[in-house]
Amino acid sequence: MSSIAFENVSKSYREKIALENITLTFQPNKTTAVIGPSGSGKSTLLQLINGLIRPDNGQVSVFDKKINYDNLPELRKRMGYAVQGTGLFPHLTVKKNITLLAVLENWQDDRIAKRAQELVDLVNLPKDYFTKYPHELSGGEQQRVGLCRAMMLNPKIFLLDEAFGALDPMTRSEIHAEFIKLQKLEARTIILVTHDLREAFKLADQVVILNEAKIEQIGTRKEILETPASEFVKKFVHMQLEDDVS
Repeated sequence: MSSIAFENVSKSYREKIALENITLTFQPNKTTAVIGPSGSGKSTLLQLINGLIRPDNGQVSVFDKKINYDNLPELRKRMGYAVQGTGLFPHLTVKKNITLLAVLENWQDDRIAKRAQELVDLVNLPKDYFTKYPHELSGGEQQRVGLCRAMMLNPKIFLLDEAFGALDPMTRSEIHAEFIKLQKLEARTIILVTHDLREAFKLADQVVILNEAKIEQIGTRKEILETPASEFVKKFVHMQLEDDVS
C-alpha cells in the first residue's frame, strides 16, 4: 500500500485552478520530486498532504487513511516539513530549535539528547553548535539544522518545499550528499518540491511533472529523458537541462 494517495483531487483559489483532477500515489520509503513551472500547483500539493488546505473535490489519503481534518495535529506529528530558508526560530539556540517538537511531546531528556546527537552526527554538525544561534550559522549550516528539526520525531513522511533553493551551488551539493545519506540510513517517504530538474533527477526515485494544474508525466529520470509524454515535457526538459545531460 502507498503512504500517500490523491484520488481525483481538485483545488482552486477563487477563479484560479491550482490542481485539477489529480490522481497520484507516492511510493513508500522512496523520494518523489514534484517539478513544474511557477504556478503549476507544486506547493498546493504539499499543503494538501499536511492538511493545511482541503481539496474542493476528491480525496487525499495519508498513511493509507483519509485525512481526518478534526485531528490534524496528530497527523502532522508523523510528518517532517522543511521549507526554503529553514524557518528557524532566531531566539532559540540550535539545540532548542532541533529539539522543540520532542520537548512539546514530553520526551524524556535522555531520549531527546540521544536523538539530537544522532541527527547532528548524520549531517556533520559539530556538537558545540548546539549553543549557537541561527544568525551565527552559514546558510548551509542553517539548512542542516532545519533538516535535523524536521527529522527529530523520526517522521515516516518528509515534505520539502524548495528546501535547498536558496543555497549556493557548493553548499547545495554538500546538502544533497547529506540528503542521500540520510535517506539510506533512515528511509522514509519523501516528497521534494523543486524548480530544478537536475536536483529532481539526482535525489528522486520518481519525478512528477506538473503543468497548468495537471500532471504531464510521472516517471524515472530514464523514462522522462527517453520517452517524454508530451511536447511540453520535451520542451521543459530541454529548457531545464540545455542538452547537457550525461
